[in-house]
Amino acid sequence: MIKLIKKINATYFKTYNDFLFVLENDNSPLFIYDLNSFELIKKVGGNYGGGLYIVKNYIIDESFKGVNINTLLEKIFFEEEDIYYYIKNNKYAVIRKFIEEFEVEFYLLEIEKNKILQKINFEGEIALLNELGVVISYTNDTLYKYSDYKYSDFSLLWQKDLSEITQYTEWDNSEVKGEIREVYSYKDTLIVLTQVFVLRINIQTGEIIYSLRLPAGVMTLSIEGGKAYGCYGYHYMEIDLEKGELINFVRIEDAIYEEKRYNAIMNKATFHNGHVFHGLRFEGGQYAVGAIDTKTCNREWVSLLSVYMVEKIQFHQDKIFISDTGGNLFIYEMVK
Repeated sequence: MIKLIKKINATYFKTYNDFLFVLENDNSPLFIYDLNSFELIKKVGGNYGGGLYIVKNYIIDESFKGVNINTLLEKIFFEEEDIYYYIKNNKYAVIRKFIEEFEVEFYLLEIEKNKILQKINFEGEIALLNELGVVISYTNDTLYKYSDYKYSDFSLLWQKDLSEITQYTEWDNSEVKGEIREVYSYKDTLIVLTQVFVLRINIQTGEIIYSLRLPAGVMTLSIEGGKAYGCYGYHYMEIDLEKGELINFVRIEDAIYEEKRYNAIMNKATFHNGHVFHGLRFEGGQYAVGAIDTKTCNREWVSLLSVYMVEKIQFHQDKIFISDTGGNLFIYEMVK
């Protein structure tokens, strides 16, 4: 059984151990809650914003202000520079420096020493920054791999234009070139999602291992245990990432809530414990969250949320955290 236990104002949130860290908006104190009682433990500062991230033993916002996870004492990492978070792994981070109002430069940061190492240039946005030195970035149509970022010879190793191979025909017979929607790391390879294709790509060479044409489009995938799950519109699908094959493709038009049937469309698939949780938009503009059993492909659970679209679905311990675009955080408990 899944039951709603708490609703909190939150534009950004992060869970760690028994704490819930929350920013209510983009100019907010950092609120720290106990995850068991949901009592407010501490309120820190007043101008946090842009997101919450875990870096070393700290929870930080976009501008590298935060608190120590163990002591909950505040720390400002760069007091005299306008430095902003971009992406990280356990050892290194890429940070942004604004040179002018609309001009930004990117630098490599060694996290342990809090030391800025070098400026790096890349195309598009970074999808992967791993500890082996691999940097993968992408634009609308092209995937890029760069050499080891830990050394001064940071340079392009290969690039792959995917727009032609993922081109498809629309309902009006017009030809549409493929555009990259998401890039995921999977077993030392890349999984690339375009409007209606899933591709697996060799990370060393850029060669395409397989290209799978989907029967309908999805915006994101949830990857778990060799499979990818997607929900968008009326369609739920499951993909075998090893074979590059579609396992399940089911059309689900209606959602049942309190014994009433609603026409509902889906998004934001997130796999957890044999179920694919997803956002729902009911006819009339109400939004909800649902869960599909991956064994039966049936929707087993629906809970009404608000008039705002589901933004994020995350799991921590025995709880589900669901945020919406209206700044609400709904917390559910999974009861056996």
